[in-house]
Amino acid sequence: MPKSGEIARLKVSQTEQIQGFWLPTTALSRGERGLWSCFVIARDGDAYRVEKRDVEVLHTEGDRVLVRGTISANEEVVSSGTQRLVNGQMVTK
Repeated sequence: MPKSGEIARLKVSQTEQIQGFWLPTTALSRGERGLWSCFVIARDGDAYRVEKRDVEVLHTEGDRVLVRGTISANEEVVSSGTQRLVNGQMVTK
């Protein structure tokens, strides 16, 4: 039991149900208004096009982040090299 004037440290763990997606930190690039963005690969006929998606970082754990935003579960996210991409750019897979 701490004595009067002593400092005590307390750590409380809490589990929350949060909807989101785990991404590698390398998939993120700085977005607008304090948000982050990532790129997804979308089929465009016989080719592929990258589309920018705005996301909010909810939690960081090592080299991965939990995000929520305008991405969905069935989309493929570009995991690296995002600094070389622009929205709408055609890519090969």
